[in-house]
Amino acid sequence: MVCIAIDVAFRVFYGNSTVGDYSLYTGLTTQLTASILSLTTSIIQVYDDKLRIANIKTLDELTNRVQDNGQEDLDYVRTIEFCNVSFAYPGTGRYVLEDINFKIGEAEKVALVGLNGSGKSTLIKLLLRFYDPVKGLIKINGKDIREYRLASYEHPNFVGFIIT
Repeated sequence: MVCIAIDVAFRVFYGNSTVGDYSLYTGLTTQLTASILSLTTSIIQVYDDKLRIANIKTLDELTNRVQDNGQEDLDYVRTIEFCNVSFAYPGTGRYVLEDINFKIGEAEKVALVGLNGSGKSTLIKLLLRFYDPVKGLIKINGKDIREYRLASYEHPNFVGFIIT
């Protein structure tokens, strides 16, 4: 594209073409360049969308790692308790949490503070039953969280307890 502009510029300089010819050819090459760029962007977007769809399909095929054997519904949260909880992510031998103990009451305000990788998100993932602890128990209202149906975790009182 640049070569065309240079060629036409030399033709204008030597009197073989007019300034109008230069404007015409540079305008056409600019339009051609923009069209090629637009086509390339569209092809990349189609490829990117194809990858996203494949990722979504893979996500849909995943199964829950925890067993939903609970028989009770969780309708209100009064206390959350971690009793000697230890956890290592599947496929790793390194504990993210070791022998964690705490109890949070209904009227208490708690903030999880720590460095990256210290286990803050892992505590929440365990509480929401994305994973089960390797050792120890997590209790809600004094009961092992595995006694509650997973669907009852969607109850507004539980979500409100966690967020506020």
